[in-house]
Amino acid sequence: MIMSVHARLLLSLLAALFVASPVLALAADTRAAERSEQEFCRLDTNKDREISYEEFASCEFYRLEHVKKLPFVDLGAFPKDKNGKVSEEDLKRHLFDRADTNKNGKIDRKEWEEFYNSVTEQY
Repeated sequence: MIMSVHARLLLSLLAALFVASPVLALAADTRAAERSEQEFCRLDTNKDREISYEEFASCEFYRLEHVKKLPFVDLGAFPKDKNGKVSEEDLKRHLFDRADTNKNGKIDRKEWEEFYNSVTEQY
């Protein structure tokens, strides 16, 4: 069977994409891991390789205005203050507790990576 130039070109492009896909995925995973590590290091202000609640809560990103935009945060599930509003503290505590999967009061590197990946996948 004789293939046209266009068909050969198309097959070549598809083969290149097939070969390149794992490489591109690995590069994307590497960039995500680097961003996760950078954020972890930024939050770990005392450099003990764990993030305490105080370190986490002091980060500007976890303020109410940002947190309420996260798709997995259901504001209806939080207790309201006397004005019928969700407190920033409750939202921060919810996110911290979600990240602190072993419930020891600190977020280690593994917990952070899992939390960070879940947030960035959803956001």
